[in-house]
Amino acid sequence: MFFSTGISCIVLNGTASDQYLAIVVPGKMFAKAFKDRGLAPENLSRTLEDTGTVTSVLIPYNTCGAYHSGVLGVSVAEYFVYAIFNWLSPIMTFIFAALNIKIKKLASTVAK
Repeated sequence: MFFSTGISCIVLNGTASDQYLAIVVPGKMFAKAFKDRGLAPENLSRTLEDTGTVTSVLIPYNTCGAYHSGVLGVSVAEYFVYAIFNWLSPIMTFIFAALNIKIKKLASTVAK
């Protein structure tokens, strides 16, 4: 579930070229699936943030990548290696999900 959400965010960042679409569309797409699996909405929110928001600056033609590149005066390829948080965040999200670390359940499923 987390991997599908994260990959959807990253792919939408690359195809839609806009961070907001990369957050809203997967958020709406996966909200029911997270709920059906007994996962708290915080998990979805965190996954959207960790994959959709932070990776947008790594795509040169994305609105965020173009803005950051213009402000810094360097290409995205030049600052990519130094943007450790931006490419490491999705990886850590997938590792935490795989190891079930900090994954919150819905209160109704925890009580059962």
